[in-house]
Amino acid sequence: MNSRVHVAVRVRPPKSSAADTDPPVVHCHDRSRVAVTVPSPVMSSPPSSANSSLARPRTPPVSAWGSDASLSPSPGVGSALGSTNSLAGSAAMATQTLEFEFDTVFGPDAVQNDVYEQTVAPLVDAFTNGFNATVFAYGQTASGKSYTMGTATLPREVEQQGIIPRALRAIFDTVSDDAMAVKAKLSLVEIYNEDIIDLLVPPSTTTSPSSSPGGSAARSGLTLREDPSGNVFVLGATERTVTSAAECLAFLHQGLANRTTGATSMNPHSSRSHAILTLALTQHRAPHTTLASKFHFVDLAGSERLKRSRAEGGRRREGIAINQGLLVLGQVISALAARAANPTSSPQPHVPYRDAKLCRLLQPALGGNSRTVMVACVSGDKADVGETVNALRYASRARAIKNKCCVNVQASAGAVDEARVAQLVSENERLRALIAAMQAERALAVENVPVVEVNTQERDAQRRQDLNAFYAQCTALMGRTAALRSKLCAMSGGEARPALAQTAWA
Repeated sequence: MNSRVHVAVRVRPPKSSAADTDPPVVHCHDRSRVAVTVPSPVMSSPPSSANSSLARPRTPPVSAWGSDASLSPSPGVGSALGSTNSLAGSAAMATQTLEFEFDTVFGPDAVQNDVYEQTVAPLVDAFTNGFNATVFAYGQTASGKSYTMGTATLPREVEQQGIIPRALRAIFDTVSDDAMAVKAKLSLVEIYNEDIIDLLVPPSTTTSPSSSPGGSAARSGLTLREDPSGNVFVLGATERTVTSAAECLAFLHQGLANRTTGATSMNPHSSRSHAILTLALTQHRAPHTTLASKFHFVDLAGSERLKRSRAEGGRRREGIAINQGLLVLGQVISALAARAANPTSSPQPHVPYRDAKLCRLLQPALGGNSRTVMVACVSGDKADVGETVNALRYASRARAIKNKCCVNVQASAGAVDEARVAQLVSENERLRALIAAMQAERALAVENVPVVEVNTQERDAQRRQDLNAFYAQCTALMGRTAALRSKLCAMSGGEARPALAQTAWA
């Protein structure tokens, strides 16, 4: 069954430092359309260009939405969400309005529960019925991705909790209501500088990942593998058996504490990695039916503009790695959208899944066996208009991606045995029928044996007759030969002649 990627857009409220000076440039017309007021230079800037900044760097206040701000890529890397041009003197510039249409649009006043109910709640229903599911937030840094996903903090107030805590509670409420055997396992990893790190393994006591880049090397070195069904998984990742949403949230809190973070001039607690929480659910249903599905919650790091962060050394390398991974993700989305737009074209555009581990891990979610929701988080501030436009462009392309979803059914041991018995019974009946046919043919052959024997005797008698006639002819010829020899001797005057050899014929 084909299922299109569901794309939602969420506009974060303006930062306090910009609320009183710059009017918002993003306007939500209704639940499906969003408009962006764009200066003309931004309109003409290609997505891969990233050579200038929108505004002077400023540090927004810390809030539940996050405190990191967008940065510029280093030369040759480019921002995954595109770039912008300087807005100096923009008051005299002409502006244009771009409109985009999505499945769902949430304005700055949207609450957490609305976002969950209209985007992820249908995924939970599909997941508990055997479908794979994925939800990920995409956008520039400081656009509200972690707040939306629920990984920025784990507030006690239910109203402020994001997608992950709500989905986990709904999942276990659903499976606990059914009379079935359920087994759930949870894993949590991060992709940091293209290295996969297990967040459920405590970091080294001598090195702290939050204080030193790559400090969690003892937990790193995990690799990606693909099973025969095409599902990509992390080989060697720790899996914790869980029985409730509370246990899941406890492990999530533990893992997020181990997540690689670092201070920049824009954010003292900036996440420096992509985090992937995976819940594997196995449900044993009668008769002999097992559903095995996976739910991936992906909290992506935002694209950064390094000039605004003033990052140096290891922090700069982290920013480059983040931008590079998101750039490849944008290329994957563009290639899949091009395939969907021209499914009969040849050759089909190459999809660079293997160019980044993030994209490799998201391969089932983008064009594979999964129901997927993408939440594009954008900022309504004037300073972020370039990144906002490019995030909306990529999100618009993602709407065209079609996944091939199916219920993941595993045959139980009893079902396998029953199928094997049925196969053997069928084979036994086939062999019995074959033996019966062979016996019938043999009986028919036995009935014709006397006729065959008579015909053989007549043929042998005829051959014996022919042989006796041949012997008689030979004997007559031998007698004639002897008479001629005697006559020859008499004519030659009785001279001795060598005796001619004679053949005795029986």
